[in-house]
Amino acid sequence: MGHVRLERVLTADGDVRVNAHKEVQNTVEPMPGSSAAARGRKQTGRKKQRGGANFEHLLPERLSPSRASDYQQCPKLFYYKTILGLPTPATVATCKGTLAHYAFEKIFDHPRGDRNAEKAIPYVRAHWEEISAKPEYAPVLAAGKDKVETMLAEAERLVERWFDVERPWNFDPAERELYVKAKAAGVEVHGYIDRLDKVVRADGSVSWVISDYKTGKPPTYIAQRGGEVEPGVDGPFYAQGSSAGQATPITGPYVSKAFFGLNVYAFLAKKMLGIDVEKIRLIYVMNGRREDVIYQPVDEETLKKTEKTLDTVWRQIVKDAKTGNYETKRGPLCTWCHFQPECPAWAKEMANVPILNRDGEPYPR
Repeated sequence: MGHVRLERVLTADGDVRVNAHKEVQNTVEPMPGSSAAARGRKQTGRKKQRGGANFEHLLPERLSPSRASDYQQCPKLFYYKTILGLPTPATVATCKGTLAHYAFEKIFDHPRGDRNAEKAIPYVRAHWEEISAKPEYAPVLAAGKDKVETMLAEAERLVERWFDVERPWNFDPAERELYVKAKAAGVEVHGYIDRLDKVVRADGSVSWVISDYKTGKPPTYIAQRGGEVEPGVDGPFYAQGSSAGQATPITGPYVSKAFFGLNVYAFLAKKMLGIDVEKIRLIYVMNGRREDVIYQPVDEETLKKTEKTLDTVWRQIVKDAKTGNYETKRGPLCTWCHFQPECPAWAKEMANVPILNRDGEPYPR
């Protein structure tokens, strides 16, 4: 009995076309770049099952904070990105972030006296020359030379404004783009920390801080609440520099998602490096304002809660891998989701398309 296989094709003009293929056999070649293709998994001699006890090979081998956040946001999003390995072409916004992050990292290769905007800005165009030929940047190139130039100029402004937020000539990070991994909740959790700072106080004590650069718009929902936390938000998010008694909680899905990732990194840093991270920071550089740096303290309770969240997410991922029931969740972040053309919550014609596992077999519905 045949089934339908979805295939995403990136066209020469940067558009993404979705093709549906009728298959006769219950096999499918993994998409180029997918996790299944990367592992080159051997299927010969293996009895395939739809769920049941033999489903572990359908699970991802590792879990990153971003993929865990994908699942929390929408299990169907996780299915498309992680289980099927469907590509997500770059956008102008993600390109600007990639280019600015590269400059933020590389400027610390220079002596303190040379860490200035004039030295950092050229890294934007230099890195674009290195990455622009990759297939995932085809949609950005397809937008035209003028739009690419605008994007590069805006990325350069982001780098310039960062120097109004921080003073990189005054400190040396302990680590940049630090890869961390550890076993948690029955799976290897891994990822890259933008920057790990070691702060030595006057009394000789040490404070560890994880900093994450943000090139998008800073939160616009900051309100003076005297320490009150809105319902459903885990922990108060205070603007850096707020005076005692006048703390500014920062709430909302974007900040909450970003802080979850940093809490995971704090958890991994403790397990892998044996250090206690005291604070995690989101550094919004767009406006060049120090008050757009927001932070959250980290303590033992935070780490326990983070580990519990990872455990809950992984258990649900295992359950979904067994049953194929990756549910859709509609919400405000759907506006930016790249997979609306396939999502049955938005494309009603996709509602009856069989859900496939990594082996190309349809799950029972």
